[in-house]
Amino acid sequence: MPDRVSRFTRDHEYLVISLALIVVLAVSYGSVFFMGYTLVPASISFYGVTPTGSYNYSGRTIGILPIIDPAAAGTQILPIRQLITQFFLMGKMPLWNPYQALGTPLAADTVNSAYAPVNLLHFLPSAFWDVPILLRLWLAGLFMYAFLRNHKLFRDSAFVGAILYMLSGAFTWYISMEHLNVIMLTPLVLLSVDRIITGKHARVNICLASIVIALSLLGAHIEAIILQFCLVIIYYIYRVLGVNIRSFLGSSLRIMFSFAMGFGLAAFLLIPVFEYLANSSLAHTPDAGLVALLPYSAITSFIPYFFGLVQSYTNPSIGQVVNWNLLGGYVGVCALYLSLIAVIPHKKNFDKDKQRFAYFFLAMAIIALLITYGAPPFQWIGYLPVFNLILYPRYLGLVWCFGFSVAAAVGFEKLLGGNISRKQLKLAFGIASLSLITLALVSIPFPLTPGSLSFFPSEEKLAIILAPTSFFYSMERIIEGFAFLCTVTLLSLTLLNDRKMSIILIGLIVVEMAYYTPQGMSYQWELYRSLLILSTLAIIAFLLIGRRFIPSLNSLNYRSGISMRPSTQKILLLVLLGSLIIQNVIVGVSPHGLPHRSNAFEKAPYISFLQENSEFSRIYTFDGTYPPPLLAYLVFPN
Repeated sequence: MPDRVSRFTRDHEYLVISLALIVVLAVSYGSVFFMGYTLVPASISFYGVTPTGSYNYSGRTIGILPIIDPAAAGTQILPIRQLITQFFLMGKMPLWNPYQALGTPLAADTVNSAYAPVNLLHFLPSAFWDVPILLRLWLAGLFMYAFLRNHKLFRDSAFVGAILYMLSGAFTWYISMEHLNVIMLTPLVLLSVDRIITGKHARVNICLASIVIALSLLGAHIEAIILQFCLVIIYYIYRVLGVNIRSFLGSSLRIMFSFAMGFGLAAFLLIPVFEYLANSSLAHTPDAGLVALLPYSAITSFIPYFFGLVQSYTNPSIGQVVNWNLLGGYVGVCALYLSLIAVIPHKKNFDKDKQRFAYFFLAMAIIALLITYGAPPFQWIGYLPVFNLILYPRYLGLVWCFGFSVAAAVGFEKLLGGNISRKQLKLAFGIASLSLITLALVSIPFPLTPGSLSFFPSEEKLAIILAPTSFFYSMERIIEGFAFLCTVTLLSLTLLNDRKMSIILIGLIVVEMAYYTPQGMSYQWELYRSLLILSTLAIIAFLLIGRRFIPSLNSLNYRSGISMRPSTQKILLLVLLGSLIIQNVIVGVSPHGLPHRSNAFEKAPYISFLQENSEFSRIYTFDGTYPPPLLAYLVFPN
């Protein structure tokens, strides 16, 4: 039976991986897959025609925002997307919006991503609008898997990289934003570069690369496209270093031809976009490229909710130094640890190409983080024309989340091949611990800073107790991070003796990334999830090292040749599965969280009244933003 499963997996590799990635998404967003809740931003946003949100909605309300900037996606982008869909269904190109101001360009406004293929799925009934949202994560994971497999990584290693990328904060925090149409294609564009460089099947690979480049351009998010293409160019330079001049010229011509064809395929969008940009003003000022995060928030790259849940702070003073709207994402503690394993050199034979592969992408990730936090001379890129208009902290997450995911996959590859010693695993643990402690020490003063009394003019005592509350919350997050780090280290040590334990390590990575996916619950119910995670990690540690207490990780000694018994492996797998199931149960029964699936664009009675009694198709507001469903139905009056 195991041989049949292995043979089926080998013969239908991408089918199996596609299904496996769907399973990972299902356990990460179980409330969306199985319980009738939604990630649609129009339903998530606080704004609505009634105090509970959109008209005729009486379901669960969110406790804490589960995504960054849902108002932009829900009240601006999604209604316009409805208009674009209506144009397509009527057989018209979405070139002009006659319903705003005196008329505005529609497809030429890159905010709308009018031709992004995934967005076209919004012609489906509103009950299925979570499909295009989650589809982008699934495609990102699948493309990352294909990219890593092309570099000869094992299936398990490539799968780890795919999980880390698609569930990184670059996606989950911005799950409804338009730049995901671009960044989900990053591994596919890089894969196209790899195939072109080989020189085999040149015509086919050039055509495929041009299509991928065109799809990225149709994503229409200018900042993400520029950063993605910069990564592609730097990656190409890395790949051709050391080749002979003939090969270099040949591959360079093929790359340029692919880009030319890609721009040509997307010309029907690009020409009106460039014309529109020449006659409009950009939202960003010329100094946007110099905007940087303060170093205090660097810890959120690995412990994402150190200062509070999405768009919230445990202490008002924290908001003065940490800006949620600029955070680019997270990768988690396991990714940090595996990335360190990838770059620690070892005397045993390990593929030098894979080693350089890890060095390159981890270096790109570090450079992207240095730009994010304004470190000279890297930040000086913000002085250059065009580059001075990019908001780097928010959009460079596509680079450093990608880089850490690739490096972590190579680190997992080293573990599977036994190309690292226990001493080096402990060294990786020490470096990761020192990194987390350093980042925490930099950040701790702000959870300890009392909240501004102006927030509580008549309740000074409440302001005074905010400081210890914030401090203990941050300490709890630090404990979680070290619990994950200790557990992944123990599993790595065990994996050296028993390769079958790889499924347990993959399960731990899924548990961590699923735990970090924001669910919109209150702090109280997030505490229940936290206690569950700590209990899960404690049980795993107990099963791995027995009933003995751990005085120190450095004192752990595993005898050569010892491996986990199959019964223990099965128990560990059940523990991880149980943890994922209970996580989703907590999310599902929480009184606050992701809202129930509903039609946020359901026509309210006042809209029918306006359509029947007004001669105008435009209405203006002076006291706030119009929420859905106002725009979607005013644009098509009876």
